[in-house]
This record gives sequence, structure tokens and C-alpha cells, in this order.
Amino acid sequence: MIRVLTEMTFLANNGKNKPLCVIPKCFIINKFALLILLLSSSLFSSSQDNPDIKLVKFEPSECTDEVHAYNLNNRIVSIEKHADTTIVEVSVKANCCISINPSIHSNLDTIDLVYNDLKPDTIINQLDTFLTIEEECECLCCFNFRFYLMGLDNDSFTYKTDNQIIEFSKHRYKVIQKPFFKIVDGDTINKVDIYGMKQGLHNYFDSKNRQFRSVIYKDDRLISGLLRRSYTEEGSTILEHYQLKGGSFKTVFFNNKGVAFKECEGFLFEHEDAQCIDLN
Repeated sequence: MIRVLTEMTFLANNGKNKPLCVIPKCFIINKFALLILLLSSSLFSSSQDNPDIKLVKFEPSECTDEVHAYNLNNRIVSIEKHADTTIVEVSVKANCCISINPSIHSNLDTIDLVYNDLKPDTIINQLDTFLTIEEECECLCCFNFRFYLMGLDNDSFTYKTDNQIIEFSKHRYKVIQKPFFKIVDGDTINKVDIYGMKQGLHNYFDSKNRQFRSVIYKDDRLISGLLRRSYTEEGSTILEHYQLKGGSFKTVFFNNKGVAFKECEGFLFEHEDAQCIDLN
């Protein structure tokens, strides 16, 4: 029998070549297998919840914004330390009708902040409280959640929600562009901010440079202003539609000389319910 200690050796046995595992080679393989086992064990143990970190209180908000939730930047709003309690406030987008069931999952350096961990047959969470809504809605909302944690021995934890790492940000929404605006006669108009939202006064003109719309926006919401001005073929104003603060509407009617003769307040296209006055 011939053994070569630096590589795998073969022996003739009954006319067939069968592998012979030389001791040093087998030893290396066993060490490698042991290393894999140890690494697997380490990874498994580090993924387990840290029993010292506990969720002791949870405060949800109402839906704070439905219109712009699609562009919300999931983020950490603040981290406060009070005695032995750390309060982590996060801002997230979620279904308008989510079932609130807070919990946390933690390992050596990461804390997963869970606000919706409710299964159909589960009604109790880590705080022995729950809020359940049976069906999801076809909309998104902005929510702020405050997690009160005990047992954090340092400030170097990474936080996750919805299986994604979240970080501090001063931007409630995702930054998607550079701001845009016009300056006309010293006034700033037609402003669109870094989030793509219209702000302030916006004026619009037709192909004949006649103003047909002049409205005020706040975070892309139309607040008030002239919705539409209609002209005759000769260029005289014949109709103006306004949205007033509070959501009501006003329509002003003009004669063929461009002089207003009637004004109605109410729903824009339901004039039978509107309150009208003659201006002549």
C-alpha cells in the first residue's frame, strides 16, 4: 500500500479502483464541516429574540394623510431616552384598514418593529391588547407609531419595519426632484416642491394668453381659487367657477357684454340646490 499524504490516494481492490481517504485529507474535510456547523449555529442563535429587550407600550396614530401616502418615506421620526425606556417613533405607509398588533423581534444588533402581526385566529399580542379590522381597504394611509422599549443597553441598534431597514430622515416624503417655480411681477407662482407637490398660487393661461385658472394649493391639495373661466368667441368672460375655502363652490354668470348678473353658491354642477342672487 502506497500513501501520499498531500492528496487523495486510490488502491486497487479486486481489480477496481476505490478511493482511500488519507487521514490528513479527512481531517481537513471534518474541520470544514465543523466550521459550517458552527457558523450555522451562530447565525441561528443570533437571529433569535433577545429576551432582555421588551416592548412595554405602543401608541398608534390615526391615519394622518391618505392623499400622499404613496410617496411616504418610511423613516424614524425620533428616538427618545427616558430612564430605562427608549421610545422609537416611526412613520410608515400602510393599508387604511390595517389590524394593529404590535410586537418586536430583536437580535444582537437589529430590532424589527412590527405593527401588524395579527393572524386570523390571534387576538392577543405582547401587550395583551389588540385592534382588529376584518377587511383591508383599497387605500394607503400615513401612520405614526411609537414603540416603548426596555432593555436596550446601547444606542447602536439598527431598526427595521416591513422587513426593511429604516433610518432617520427629515423628509416625510420621498425626494423626487428639484423644486420648480416662476416669478411674475415679483410674486412666486406655480411652485412645485422637492416632493413633487404643488404649493401656493398657480396660474394657468390658454393659447391666447387668457387666464382661465388661478388656484391655491397646499401639499398638492387644492384649497381655493378660480377653477375655470370660460370665454365667448369674442373673448368676453361668460362663466367663472370658484372653489371656496371649506369645500363649497361658487359660480358667477356673465351677460354677452362680460358683466356679471348672477352668482350662485353650492355644489358646482347641482345648481338646483344652490343659493343664487341677482347682481343687477
